[in-house]
Amino acid sequence: MSNRSLFIKIYKLIDILTVIICFWVTNSIDTGTRLSFSSLMAINVKLGHLGLIVFFLMAWHVVFSVVGLYRSKRLGSRYYELIDILKCTSVGSIIMMVSGFLFGIEILSATFISIFWGITSFFLITGRLVIRRVLAVFRKQGINQRNLVIVGTGQRAVDFAGFARNKRELGYNLLGFVDDRLYIKNSESEKVEMLGNLHELNNILNSHVVDEVMISLPIKSYYNEIEAIIKQCEKQGVVVRLLTDIFTVSLAKSQLSYVDEVPVLTLYSAPYEDSRMIVKRDLDIVLSFGLIILLLPVLLVVAAAIKLTSPGPALFIQKRVGYNKRIFSMLKFRTMIAGAEELLPSLEEINESGGATFKLKNDPRVTKLGRFLRRSSLDEMPQLLNVLKGDMSLVGPRPLPVRDYKGFDSDWQKRRFSMKPGLTCFWQIGGRSNVSFSRWMQMDMEYIDKWSLWLDLKILWKTIPVVFSGRGAV
Repeated sequence: MSNRSLFIKIYKLIDILTVIICFWVTNSIDTGTRLSFSSLMAINVKLGHLGLIVFFLMAWHVVFSVVGLYRSKRLGSRYYELIDILKCTSVGSIIMMVSGFLFGIEILSATFISIFWGITSFFLITGRLVIRRVLAVFRKQGINQRNLVIVGTGQRAVDFAGFARNKRELGYNLLGFVDDRLYIKNSESEKVEMLGNLHELNNILNSHVVDEVMISLPIKSYYNEIEAIIKQCEKQGVVVRLLTDIFTVSLAKSQLSYVDEVPVLTLYSAPYEDSRMIVKRDLDIVLSFGLIILLLPVLLVVAAAIKLTSPGPALFIQKRVGYNKRIFSMLKFRTMIAGAEELLPSLEEINESGGATFKLKNDPRVTKLGRFLRRSSLDEMPQLLNVLKGDMSLVGPRPLPVRDYKGFDSDWQKRRFSMKPGLTCFWQIGGRSNVSFSRWMQMDMEYIDKWSLWLDLKILWKTIPVVFSGRGAV
């Protein structure tokens, strides 16, 4: 039995034992009984369905296998492995809940299942993190090694070889390179041990113990050769990996997914649609709805004050450029005289922005109440409705008018539209109107490249003192 097969069997045994123990712990919490072996036996007696217990364990095992928890994760992200675990515990818990309803098992109540899901998720995630750590130690000691052959001798191939050598916890034993000739010509070429040319790959697979083949060849000029290599490895059951940085890109990240079993390589230069974006949207809904309810008396007072102090509607509705350049109607409290947009062309020549946007510190169109609303940021509060609707987010690059978008002179600036526009971002907490247009765009790029849920929370927290101080408001 190979080391990998042994580890997989241990993995499966640990997972099943974890599910059993978590069920036991959940029952003790739910019933308020003390953890003991007798309490575990009592559960089986109460259930009286030994076959059903076996079914549950088999179902969990199948879910773990189908989701892919037992595939090799040595090159995989810790984050995506944790997401897979949450998928497994969710599906497994749903199976148990439905079975409890169909078979009338009282112990499988909604409360029980909720507690069980939380405990099982926690212990499985903790177990995976511990196992990752243990495997890293083993691999550094030469245990659970995978023999690797790299096809190609370009810079990408040599860089990956150096990465595999330096990251010993990945557990790769590099046998050597296969290519028609040595393409790299620098000091690193001394580290390239040639095993043969491309036509000799099949003989190399026959004469060496090879676990994986990493292909790093230019697709444009080596398409037929790559296809032949994949077929050779396929026949002998050797795992093939293809370096996905096959195109020269400066910002885009890559992700492999499947559409009806067809592999699709996705390149993206902004946060991609994943579970974090779902959480971001959930936070937007909860917080915007809560703020609307909390601020409703203030919003009504502001609307009434606008109507009483100047003719025209309380709300100003303007077309703005949103996510991926979608046009939406953004809401603001009106801070200017009615018909202010018609007067904009006559003020263009005294624009103080210095970029695509229009800014004028002493804009004659702004009302007295409007100046107060802008300094206090109360004019932005109706945009909570845009957030609740989904056109905007609480945190993101500020939505720009169509006029400003048409004034963009560089395509790199348009990457700001790859995320939903927001009420606040780096620009708001970094000076607002005191920041130049060029710096503003750079700050938006910085937000996109560094985005995380934690960053959103930090920006929201830092926005509070900025709003109260009125710093940078025009």
